[in-house]
Amino acid sequence: MVRKSISLVLAVILAIVWFSQLPNLAHASGTGDPNKLYPHAQAALSCYGRTCGAEGGPGKDPYAYSCVATSPAPIPDVMDGNLVLTTGGYNYYSAGCNSNWGAVTKVNATGIQIIVSTLGTDQYESDRGCYLGVDVTDYYYPGGGGIYSGPLCTGFATGAGTSWGNMVDGTTQVQVCIKARSPSGRVLSQCKTQ
Repeated sequence: MVRKSISLVLAVILAIVWFSQLPNLAHASGTGDPNKLYPHAQAALSCYGRTCGAEGGPGKDPYAYSCVATSPAPIPDVMDGNLVLTTGGYNYYSAGCNSNWGAVTKVNATGIQIIVSTLGTDQYESDRGCYLGVDVTDYYYPGGGGIYSGPLCTGFATGAGTSWGNMVDGTTQVQVCIKARSPSGRVLSQCKTQ
C-alpha cells in the first residue's frame, strides 16, 4: 500500500513538471518571452561578443547558445495602412553574451527579412546578419586586412510564426530592421537601435 502511494505521488509530481514545461516546447510560444522561443538550447554551448557574431563564420543562434535577452528593445509593428504585417519585433541584447539579435512574428506579410547590423567602426569587426528563412552574414574586419562579403540580403522568408536571426557582436550599437512585404507588393520596414 505504501509503495503504491509513493508511486502515485511520484507520478503526479512528474506529470506536473512535464505539463509545466509544455509552453517551452512550442517553437513560437506567443508569450513574447524571447527566452522561451527555442526549446533546444544547449547550456554547453557558449560565446561572447565577437565569438557570438561573425568571427570565423556566420553569427550564432542565440537560443542554441543559451543567450538570455536582458535588454529587449521593441520595434514598432510594420504596417501597410491598417494592415498589420508583423508584430512583436525586438532588438534583443544579451549582457551575458554581449550580443544582439532580432526577432519578429509575421502576421499578414507575404515575406519578411530581419537585418541586424553593428553601427560605427569597431577596430576589430563589424557584422551584418540577415534572416531570410536561413541566416546569411556579411563580415567586415577593418583591423583584419579587408572585407569579406557573404551573400547579399535578398529574398524574403515566407514561413509562419516567430522568426529570429543570428547574433552580432554587441560591443557597439546595433540596429535591427524588420522588412516586410505586403500582399500589395510594397516593402515596408521598421528599425530599432540600442
